[in-house]
Amino acid sequence: MTEELALSDYERGFLMGFFEFEAKQKMREEGFDDPNIDSSETFWIGVQCGTRMFDFAVYYIDKNLNAIVYECSPSDDGTNWVTNMSLGSERLI
Repeated sequence: MTEELALSDYERGFLMGFFEFEAKQKMREEGFDDPNIDSSETFWIGVQCGTRMFDFAVYYIDKNLNAIVYECSPSDDGTNWVTNMSLGSERLI
């Protein structure tokens, strides 16, 4: 079982707001807002909150939207971010 991602109330609220107002818009733009999409398809989108970076993995199961948030770590060369599933996850939807 995956550990729960440690989030402050502020971070949780920020991530929920980002998902509702920005990620869902991006999903519509990319045609990922159809619940009939193959359940093996995952939509990824990232956002920075303060000094932390997060990735959303969004997918449908039985036509129900699911959104899992993972924290990211800097890449080895420090020029990008990498999803770090070992830090835990948080189901937002």
